[in-house]
Amino acid sequence: MEFKYDPQFDLNFLTEESMKEKNSLFRDCTRLGVLLIFYYVVSYALAYVFYYVTYFVLEGSFTLNYRKIVKTLLEDHESLISSTEYGMSANLAVTAVSLLLTLLLCRLAFKIRPGGFVRPDKEGAKTAAIWIPACFVINMIFSLATAYLTAFLGAQGVYVPSADFSISSPSAAAIIMQLVYVVLLAPFIEEFIYRGLILGILSKYGRTSAIILSALAFGLMHGNIPQAASAFGTGLVYAIIAVNCGSIMPTVIIHMVNNLIANSTDLADVLDIPNFDLYFSIFEIAVALAGFYVLFTRSGFLKYKENSCQLDKKTVSRTVFTNPAIVIYLAMLVYEIIRKIVAVN
Repeated sequence: MEFKYDPQFDLNFLTEESMKEKNSLFRDCTRLGVLLIFYYVVSYALAYVFYYVTYFVLEGSFTLNYRKIVKTLLEDHESLISSTEYGMSANLAVTAVSLLLTLLLCRLAFKIRPGGFVRPDKEGAKTAAIWIPACFVINMIFSLATAYLTAFLGAQGVYVPSADFSISSPSAAAIIMQLVYVVLLAPFIEEFIYRGLILGILSKYGRTSAIILSALAFGLMHGNIPQAASAFGTGLVYAIIAVNCGSIMPTVIIHMVNNLIANSTDLADVLDIPNFDLYFSIFEIAVALAGFYVLFTRSGFLKYKENSCQLDKKTVSRTVFTNPAIVIYLAMLVYEIIRKIVAVN
């Protein structure tokens, strides 16, 4: 019996496969959005829990009256509450527990093993060393652009808040706590959530949408416009590096070094290092020159191939960025930025 090719049959088959792929993408987008919302809400809730625990330890009693807790702590223990040791202790505890609970939800409820992009990469250290100065340049460019924007808004009477990681009540403990959180723990957790989790779940459908969502969420989660803009720019590069390496380990290293550089001036002030500003300026110039060299000579590394998928890029993008769970999560981040701006103006 002779077989005759039937185009209509093939078209129906592809359409059915595409629908299955689209349903799978929608399901994974929803799961991802729920995980991101869960991480955000748990982090927010645990920050309050930390206050309750602090009150109980200091006062020896328990109350559900949050206003009373805040008032008591600020009036009777202001020096402790405003200290770097306390703030960094809170950040360490809240982010670590939030990550663990998110991992449990990821594994137990959704049966997702988010370890794909966390595997060690043999070339990771080499890749990180090459792209550290380039990411520094990209961060600097976005930071300068944001500085002009905030200056313009300031001239119009709109104050734009920014993050403050300066060390209060300098001490050895304060410096250690700051380094442990800002340079070690925060980069790993942020890379795991905003690169490992997002890219691990979505990149198989379309790397472009996964990269953009990763950078957008990473930028907005910082909670202020100056950091959000620079983090979005570097976040794009981080995500592409992670995709091309198949691992977040290079970006973890880059992120750690970036945070160390960003906090080095505050650390130098605390340690009272003489002529640090001069040395740091020379260092910045050297790193910037190296960064521009990398961008001009190795820009091809930032090209990536889309994964093979039944869906076209436009369909993937529309499905990702119109998914209700993801839209809600991004809206929560935007709301937090707007709330902070409104609160100080």
